[in-house]
Amino acid sequence: MKRFLIALAVGLVVAVTYVAAAPGSQEAGTPTARQFLALKKQVTRQGKQITALKKDEGQVKTLAMDEAAVIVDCLAYQAVPVTEYGDVNSTGTDGYAYTDTVGSSFFTTALDLTYPGDSVDAYLLAINPDASCVDSINGGFGLRHLAKLAGVRFHPARPRVTVRIAHH
Repeated sequence: MKRFLIALAVGLVVAVTYVAAAPGSQEAGTPTARQFLALKKQVTRQGKQITALKKDEGQVKTLAMDEAAVIVDCLAYQAVPVTEYGDVNSTGTDGYAYTDTVGSSFFTTALDLTYPGDSVDAYLLAINPDASCVDSINGGFGLRHLAKLAGVRFHPARPRVTVRIAHH
């Protein structure tokens, strides 16, 4: 009988502990007015952030579509075949007349549009000459302007030599 009472007591302690620790057994009180107002402010602030993010997302999508149009319509306009022409040996009897920075003139090789029937060395992308494409690349809010805003700097090409085409 003594064992039965000890087992009953242990069972009772386990049951009370389980009930006390069970979820939902202790109800939290309702929030105070201060807690409610703070939560309401937080929800309002997050709602404004979500609205702003949705607006930004729309602008990013629009910009991406505009950039895709420029790439497809303007930059991927035409692949132009080019070939290196001119004398590549030491005699320098054929090619493009070239004057270096110290005034020495000589014939050299250069890239040119490939003559029909000649082998192609490479293809270069040509930009669509349409005025809207030129404006998209160089204009007020063109790619160069947007690149500048993004911190990308282009260094303009500065010719250092005079190039003349030799007439044969």
